[in-house]
Amino acid sequence: MPASYKIFLSSTKKDLEKERRSLIELLKKADYEVCCMEWFGAFPKHPKDEVEDYVNQCPVYIILIGESYGSIPEVDGVLLDKSFTEFEYDAACKKKDMIILCFKKEIEHNDERLKKFAERLGKSHGVALFKNADDLPGIVLASLRRELNKPEYKKLFQDEIMPVQQQAGQKAQLSTDLKYFCNRYNQADAFDNSFYILNYQSPIHLFLLPGQKDDSHTSFVNRYACQFKYEGKQIVEVTVITKYFPLQSEVQLLLRIKNEIRTQLIEALTLPVRQITAADIFDALTKAKKDFLIINLVIESSYLKDNNVLIYKKAIQNFYNEIASLKNPVDEKKILTFLLFRQTETEDNKQLSSQITDDDSFLKNNKLPRLEKICISDIEDWLLTRKVEKNEENICSTLEKYFPAYYNDPEKRFSMSKAEIVLDQIIFEKSKNL
Repeated sequence: MPASYKIFLSSTKKDLEKERRSLIELLKKADYEVCCMEWFGAFPKHPKDEVEDYVNQCPVYIILIGESYGSIPEVDGVLLDKSFTEFEYDAACKKKDMIILCFKKEIEHNDERLKKFAERLGKSHGVALFKNADDLPGIVLASLRRELNKPEYKKLFQDEIMPVQQQAGQKAQLSTDLKYFCNRYNQADAFDNSFYILNYQSPIHLFLLPGQKDDSHTSFVNRYACQFKYEGKQIVEVTVITKYFPLQSEVQLLLRIKNEIRTQLIEALTLPVRQITAADIFDALTKAKKDFLIINLVIESSYLKDNNVLIYKKAIQNFYNEIASLKNPVDEKKILTFLLFRQTETEDNKQLSSQITDDDSFLKNNKLPRLEKICISDIEDWLLTRKVEKNEENICSTLEKYFPAYYNDPEKRFSMSKAEIVLDQIIFEKSKNL
């Protein structure tokens, strides 16, 4: 496996055994090779030199801090002045362009050496906190995505979604899911930060995603539906088009939304769902052996009228408040609601839309960056980072063939929905040549 896929995992072992095991399992599923010092047996050289040799093979260094400072190596009967873990960290700091990610368990540190080491990490890096083995993998994966989305790093690594899929007895082909992973870095970064890092312990999540009608809101949701499945989660998804006229009150709108969700859940889970409350939904998910429920609430600016904007806002806020009433479900189940706000360009619609998108009192902490048009450089980036093409020459010929109107006009922007039609064609054609 190429060195660019390697991650060096540094931590003490006994106090973080469960955390290490769950993290290593997820990283391997994501097609990263994980390296740990204890896997390499006896050291023929000085421990410090040996550590540097192994750390230098990896472009990413992840350190976990638990409740133990760790074992201290001994040379010629004399203990050295640092633990293996701190020597590993020193080696990572020496390497140019090393991505260093630090994670600390939320516990009290009684060992003074560990306290000083943790303080040292905090002065040089952002240190993310984790509680247990359940939330650590998601936090680490989100941090990895955030770093690898940076221009200087994102072309080094294979994405978590494998570009090639093959079923028994069938020819290998590019995954059609790849089209969902074009651009959208700002939105993905904001989602990852909220879902995986800040609020992963919460079972209830809501995200307002604004954009033009042809910006393919559902593709962003599909991006995470694919990602969750790849992480081994069983999901169920429902979509509610909130085009109801006439609207008399938020109570009426909320009732219609909940009835539609209930109807679709009964069909999808083949289980009775009496009410749309968090308790009922989590109970149904548990019985159906599902992990996540994704709810898409679609609102178009054309649905809005002068007398119903407030109705929509109150109904959505009340829905979120009702669902969020249950804080601690028994299992690791989650409900993710995406409010997909599709806007059109008419002046009346713009004014009404601003009452939702520009109102800081409405879902202030739940808004994702607005979806935007893309350009040819985004397609070029997609071809390279998703391993659809192998070299610059092939990329240029593909862009010229499939995007002739934009190839010679790199500043010209176009909608994601238009791009995805072409991306599907590219995936189909490239699969024939595998």
